[in-house]
Amino acid sequence: MWRAFFVTLILALTPHAILGAKILKVEVLYEWKQVVYGFATKEDRQDAIDNDNLAPENATPIDVAVDYHSKKGKRVFMTTPRFTTGIPYTLALVTCSKVQVYVADVLYHGLVVYDSELDAAWRIENRFMYPDPDYGLFSIADEKFFLMDGIFGLASDGEQLYFHPLSTIYEYAVPLSIINNRTIFEEDVEAVPLAFRRVGERSSPCAAQAMDSQNNLYFVTFNPIKLTRWSPNKPYTPENELDIPADPQLIEFVSGMKVHKNEAGIEELWMTSNRFQQIARGTLDFSEVNFRLLRRPLDDIQNQSTSDESQSVSVSSSDESQSDSVSSSDESQSESGSSSDESQSD
Repeated sequence: MWRAFFVTLILALTPHAILGAKILKVEVLYEWKQVVYGFATKEDRQDAIDNDNLAPENATPIDVAVDYHSKKGKRVFMTTPRFTTGIPYTLALVTCSKVQVYVADVLYHGLVVYDSELDAAWRIENRFMYPDPDYGLFSIADEKFFLMDGIFGLASDGEQLYFHPLSTIYEYAVPLSIINNRTIFEEDVEAVPLAFRRVGERSSPCAAQAMDSQNNLYFVTFNPIKLTRWSPNKPYTPENELDIPADPQLIEFVSGMKVHKNEAGIEELWMTSNRFQQIARGTLDFSEVNFRLLRRPLDDIQNQSTSDESQSVSVSSSDESQSDSVSSSDESQSESGSSSDESQSD
C-alpha cells in the first residue's frame, strides 16, 4: 500500500514551539488537522481542484527531512505519497555529488540501491524482506486493521544496513559492502542470501527507525505505543528496549524518522506521525489533529550511552584484574602444594 510516487513539500508554517529551545522531551513543532497546499494564486488553486489535482483529504505526510545548512535558514521537508489522486505537486533537492540511496519496495518486497556516482540502480531481494503473516493484524490505539507490507524501516551504522518489514517483530541486517556492489546482483537479485541475517526481536511491530552517530537505534512500537531505543552495547531483545518518555497520542503511527544534527552540533530525532490506523480503516476525523511533526534532542541519551559504555569497560577491567589475581593466587598455591608433596615424598 505504501508503494507510490512520493512528493516533497517545503513547510512555511508557524512553529508550534520555539525551534531554538532546548527541551529534552518530544516536542510538537507543527500539527495539522488536514494538509494545506500553497499555490501562487487563487486561480491556480481552483484549476487544481477543477482538474482533480487537489484533494487535501487524500494527503498523508509520512516522512521528514531537515536542512540546517541552507543560506535561507533551516528548511523542513515533508513527503506525502500519491496513494490516490489530488496530490498537486512535488519538489526534490539533490545536493550531494556522491551518495548511495536505499529505497524500500514495501509492496513487492525488495530493496533498490541507487549510486549517484555511477548513475545506476539495482534491485535486491531476500526472504527477510517479506511480511510475516503472523504479524499482519495490527492493533494501534484500539483500532485494528490488516496490512501485509514488506521491507519498510531502514537505518545504517556505516557498515551494516538494518531493516525490517512492517509486518514483523524481527530486525535484520546486511553488510553495506555487499549491497553496494552492483556486480553481485546483476544476474541474480537474490544473490548471497546468507549475507542477510536476523539481529533482533522487538516487543511489537514498528514502522520507521533511525540510528544516531553512537549507533543507538530508535523506533516507535505499535502495541504498546512507545518511543524506545536499542543500545549498541546490548543484544537487540524486548528486554533491552530502553523507553523514552513520550505522549502516546503524539506518536500513534510514526511512519517517518530521521536523526539530524542542528546548528549547535546536537543530534535531534525528527519524527512524522499520521494516525495511519485511522486512514486504513477510513475513520480519520478532520476535526481533530491528525498529522504531527515531532522533534526530540538526543544529547542526554547519548551522554547516558557514553556513561554506560564507560561503566561497562570499567567493570570488565575490574573483572579481568580479579581474574588475574585469582589465577596468580591459584598458581602460587599450586606451586606451594607441589613443593610440599615433594618434601613429604622425600
